[in-house]
Amino acid sequence: MSGRTVLGAPFGGARPSVTIGKLLEMRAAGDLPIEKLVRTYPFESIDQAIKDMESGEVIKPVLLFE
Repeated sequence: MSGRTVLGAPFGGARPSVTIGKLLEMRAAGDLPIEKLVRTYPFESIDQAIKDMESGEVIKPVLLFE
């Protein structure tokens, strides 16, 4: 990974018992367009995922491990 560190913050520090329900309500109401926020990348394309995130091309890049 050329010296990069991958860190995670599950739920960004929110309380899952509250947040998940709220997100599901928003999605059902059409107020959470996940398909416009998330883009998947194969792990081999991590550099492109980072580049797209930094440029604002994508909000949430998700790496897939095969």
